[in-house]
Parts: sequence; structure tokens; C-alpha cells
Amino acid sequence: MQSAKRCLFATKDFGAFNVAFPVACAMREMGHEPVILAEGLSVAKWKSAGWNLAFEGSVNFKTEPFAFDAEAELKKHDPDVVFLTSSSPINIEASLAVAAAKLGFPQAWGEDVWGVFIRLPKDVSPQMAFVLDDASVKMLAKEPRFTNTQVVVSGNPAISNLVIPAGFPERMETLSKEHGKLVMFSGQTAEDTRDMLNVLFTSLAYVDEPFAVIPRWHPKLVTQGDNRQIWEAQVAMFDALRPGRSRIVRLDDITCSDPIAAYSDVVVGGISTTMIHAANHRRPVVSITTATTRAVLNGIVCYDRWPGLDVNLGCEITHPVRNLFDEVRSNQDRVLAGQEAYFKNPPLTPREIATKFLSLAR
Repeated sequence: MQSAKRCLFATKDFGAFNVAFPVACAMREMGHEPVILAEGLSVAKWKSAGWNLAFEGSVNFKTEPFAFDAEAELKKHDPDVVFLTSSSPINIEASLAVAAAKLGFPQAWGEDVWGVFIRLPKDVSPQMAFVLDDASVKMLAKEPRFTNTQVVVSGNPAISNLVIPAGFPERMETLSKEHGKLVMFSGQTAEDTRDMLNVLFTSLAYVDEPFAVIPRWHPKLVTQGDNRQIWEAQVAMFDALRPGRSRIVRLDDITCSDPIAAYSDVVVGGISTTMIHAANHRRPVVSITTATTRAVLNGIVCYDRWPGLDVNLGCEITHPVRNLFDEVRSNQDRVLAGQEAYFKNPPLTPREIATKFLSLAR
């Protein structure tokens, strides 16, 4: 029997938590010791799941700076292996990657969406990298720092661990009966969210069939500056087109958008991980790609359009269309076939992922 190992996890945003959490749980169930260093929105997620944190940073390190000594943390906890994710904007995960390489701690990286390893220091090479699919493998093959990295196609552990709140499917069914088709919109940054809303609302302005839009804002960016006011003003203008009949549905009591995506009739966004959950539940996915979207993506990841389009997980619009639902229907067979093919093989289980990266343990 393998002796108990200590693994240090570091997370910041929801996507990072969704990757790390099921693997940490599997480790604990296997008799090992996960050590959690967290900041940002992931702090509340770990705590609500009943985990104690070895380090807790602020929600926003830019507006609420905090001291973090990565080398000191590694020396203090002396982990056998380090598991890192790639949040945006990245902070302690990047510091730990550099410190782990310097001090000789083996590290594994896990991605929640394509291309996010670009956020981690370019002069650090992990011993192992868990990626979504073959498209991710091709991206890593272009970077010399991954030449000696063991790349494992694991899928996304969050896919098979999505928690649907009790009674939520029935609630969505009731909303659908009341409003018609439910269109979930997944916002991103300030600039491209404005552009995407303009494309979405123009593509729905002349639709006669009943529908409602469920707006979901990026949990970090919605609180920055006047983003919320600007986005909500766009929503209000669209809703005012037909007085007396609201086409907006709020689900503000549901903190995570993934269950909403799983039960919406159409999911619209740019590159959100929520779109992967929608595709996994065979929901029509529409990726809006504008010039602004491309510019924003180039600063965040290593591509300028959603890679899910290349494997037919959804359809793309680059400008307003006459009828969004007609666009969805015209791509329905191709997209469904793509989704079926992509998710034919289930992702590695959290236990399988834990077993693989524990092989790196000192």
C-alpha cells in the first residue's frame, strides 16, 4: 500500500476550484493529505464544502493586496507534489510554480479550459500537465517548455462532478412553460460582454416565438467599476422593446451558472467553461466572436476564438443574425453529432487523476 503523501493545491477562481476540488477529495479518500492554499472566489467554495485552508488570500488581490511568500509556504508544508491551476488574473498559482521549480518540488498543472497554461510563468516547465483533449495537446506541442512534460488527456473532472441543486430541473421546466425557450447568456470581460450583448439582443429583437434571456455576469468582473450598470442598462433597453412582457429571467440565488447551462434551451457566450457543461448536457451552444472578443482573448489565452468550435461543440456567430433560433436549428444536427462524439469517452475520474500525479511524489 502506498504511503500517505501530502499534496499542495492552489486555487483562485471558480474554474480552478472546479478542477482541484474533486481531485483533492479523491486524494483525501485515498488516505493522503491535501493542503489547500486559496484566494479569490475559490475561498468561499472550499469553506462551503467544509475544508480548512492552510492559507487564505483576499477576494481581489489587486484591490485588497496581501502578503504571500511562496517559498516559505512550500518549506512550511513540505509537500510531496504540487497541483496548480491557472486562474485569471493569476497570482499565487504563478508564484508557487516559480518557487516549486526553484526548490525542486514536482508540480502538475490542470486546465479547466483550453490554453490557460499561458498564464503560468513561461520559464517554468511542469513535470505533468492534465489537459482537456487533443486540441490542448497540440497547443502544448507548440511550446518548448512542455517538451519533457508528461501530458495527460484527462478531460475536465468538473464535468462529471457537476452538482445540480435539489428541485432545479423542475424549476427550469416551470420557467420554460411560462416564458418559452430559455437562453442563458454567459458574460466575460467589460469590453466583449458589451459587444456580445449587442449581437445577442439584435439577433433576438425580431423573434416572434416565446423566449426569455437569463443573464449571467462574470463573478469577478461584475463588481469592477461600472460594469454591472453598463450591462444591466443594455438588458433594460432590450427588455423595454416589448412593454408589459418581460423577456428577462433572474436566477440570482443560483451562484454557479453551470447548472443553469445544463438546463437552458440555448447557451450563448464567448469561451466560458459554462459552455462546456452545456455541450456535455447536449444543449445548443452559440459562441459569439467579434473583433473585440478576439482582441480580449489574445491577452488571456493562446487563441482568438472558442476551440470548442473546431470539434463542433457549438456554432459561431460573428455578427447579428435575423433569428438566433433559426441559426441554432440550422446547425443542430452537426452540433449534436459533435457533442456526442466529443463526450463519448468519459473524463478520467478524480481518483485516476490523483493516482497519476501522485506518481510524481518525491
